[in-house]
Amino acid sequence: KVLVDHGVFEQALYDIKSAIKMNTESTGNGFKSGYASPVSVQSMNLSIVPGEKDLDGLMEQMQNGLVITDLMGLHAGIHFVSTQFSLQASGYKVKDGKRSEPVTLITIAGTFLDLMNHVVAIGNDMDWSYKQVVCPSVLFEKCAVSGE
Repeated sequence: KVLVDHGVFEQALYDIKSAIKMNTESTGNGFKSGYASPVSVQSMNLSIVPGEKDLDGLMEQMQNGLVITDLMGLHAGIHFVSTQFSLQASGYKVKDGKRSEPVTLITIAGTFLDLMNHVVAIGNDMDWSYKQVVCPSVLFEKCAVSGE
């Protein structure tokens, strides 16, 4: 199922209950996360189509910037209607296209939809081991960062 094609939203995922509410057909995406859990809409094998460069190639293209390796507070730091986010992050700086010193206790902020309008390149570094949703590295033109 293609959800987004070249930046254009194509379809949503539905289980039977959500499809009835939206007056459409189920996409077969109703799953239980555990025996006692209710059925909910979940994706399976969801990914972004990989690009051509590995992470080192993206850093070379970036020249100077920041690689985010970890985000904290995803359950509370995102407003799912407006797509605004403010999340604690850690990672490392990139200087002259090479990995530099680590950074911790920084905050990245913005709106997800605006961030998606500033994608420069997509990496090819995907790891499917034990995951249902996979995303390669993504190089963004800009994102608000605060902290040391």
